Amino acid sequence: MILHIPHAGTNTLGRNIEQFDIDYLTDWRTDELFNCEFATKLVFPISRFVCDVERFPDEYEEMFKIGQGICYTKGTRDNDIEVIDKEGILKIYDKWHLDLILLMNETLCYFSKIVLVDCHSFPDKEGYPDFCIGTTEQTPKELVDLVQDFLTDYDVKINYPYSGSIIPDKFVGNANVFPIMIEVNKKLYLNNEDDFNKIKIVINQLLGVIAEYEDSFE
Repeated sequence: MILHIPHAGTNTLGRNIEQFDIDYLTDWRTDELFNCEFATKLVFPISRFVCDVERFPDEYEEMFKIGQGICYTKGTRDNDIEVIDKEGILKIYDKWHLDLILLMNETLCYFSKIVLVDCHSFPDKEGYPDFCIGTTEQTPKELVDLVQDFLTDYDVKINYPYSGSIIPDKFVGNANVFPIMIEVNKKLYLNNEDDFNKIKIVINQLLGVIAEYEDSFE
């Protein structure tokens, strides 16, 4: 199992990013929440406002139209963000995706199937669930059911308010790769340490269940 954690980083590389933007859209402490002894963890250290590794190239990315492609030019309040050295940022983007592909290739040398877990959190809004599970066409229904059943004490929605899950083009259609996104509502864990520790245990146990599912194919 691979844990992909793209939005926990806060390193702005010296860019002048408003603190409000960082506070609101950083997936705070997801690098701590998502832990599993049976998984390899890949944590992107740079703020998404400088380089968002979960965006498609600009010509294919819908969010590029509103200034939030790979390199954000707009903040959350339509404030301007200056992009410095876009060529250098794109090199960081490309290397990150290459590293993910190499890790997946290496993992498939040792395991017949791998689950790629896309790990996120999201700000609470009216009508938003406790957990959002994102899927693609190659996410097994039994894996989604497994996650839902484990989180039965929480309000869980599939592909709402966010949808999909990262998977490199090289592995699209690969029957040995199971992508799934797990998003946790920030209201569940950011208020205090007790809440954080409780949700950390829940997620750790959930990842353990996913690891058992992955092992069932060996």
